[in-house]
Amino acid sequence: MGETEIFKIKDVRAYVVKGGGADYHDQSANHWILGYIATPISIYPEHS
Repeated sequence: MGETEIFKIKDVRAYVVKGGGADYHDQSANHWILGYIATPISIYPEHS
């Protein structure tokens, strides 16, 4: 058996863009995806 080389993670980076895009949770209050069309069950009080 040969020598085993161990690698360590040196750095982790994440870039986050706010406002819009395809993120359902990062939309303005009047965006169409938050309305009845995208979430039809939201018309029921227990699911709003």
